[in-house]
Amino acid sequence: MFLLVAGSLGTAFWKQHQRLDWQARHIQRLEKKLAGLQDSLRLLGQQTRTLRALAGLPEQEDPQNLLGTGGLALPNDPVQRHIYKTDETLDRLLALTRYELLSLQNVEEALKRQQDHWARIPSIQPADGYITSGFGYRKDPFTGRIKFHHGIDIFAPRGTPVVAPARGRVVRIRRERGYGLTLELDHGNGIHTFYAHLQSVKVRRGQQVERGDTIAFVGNTGRSTGPHLHYEVRVQGRRVNPTRYIIPAYAFYD
Repeated sequence: MFLLVAGSLGTAFWKQHQRLDWQARHIQRLEKKLAGLQDSLRLLGQQTRTLRALAGLPEQEDPQNLLGTGGLALPNDPVQRHIYKTDETLDRLLALTRYELLSLQNVEEALKRQQDHWARIPSIQPADGYITSGFGYRKDPFTGRIKFHHGIDIFAPRGTPVVAPARGRVVRIRRERGYGLTLELDHGNGIHTFYAHLQSVKVRRGQQVERGDTIAFVGNTGRSTGPHLHYEVRVQGRRVNPTRYIIPAYAFYD
């Protein structure tokens, strides 16, 4: 009888020992996984801070300082104590993950706004050709009088494509005295571009266009001595020198 009881106790002890050994090994694996997750989140935080700086966003406070601490008293049992701490650590890491994801969303939104902003600023010459008359005072080719020229004239053969210099919306297509067939784009932020002496127009009023889209064709309509494009840039209703909004081809980098 004694041997039977001793054998049963030995078996129970051995099973308890195996269970505790399995728990210890399982806890070690969990600790390694948690350590790896913490390292990944630390790297994510560093990359997020770099991206925020590139996007021009202000530096955020260390998220570790924003997360609260504390909770219920730890249990006395070492296994339960470890489970409790592990659960607490996971909650903290989940909160950090949500914080970093929100920060990355802010970066994405800021970069999209910046991309849209730059896409709307005129930056290319709207037609292939030579600038024959600049912005400023000049002798009127018809009257011979000195008169202010509010844009630039680009000489190009009739039918040469006229392209949008930036993202925008077609707000006006009409014939104007002296200018012939004209077109106007609204690029947002108070910037408009104006095109005159057109042969024909390819777009319609209200249409959205992107930089490089063909919007019209060079013509000789209106008061004109020959085929050319009259091009103006208007900022907050004031006409400015369009050459300020034409980046030379050599200035572009791949």
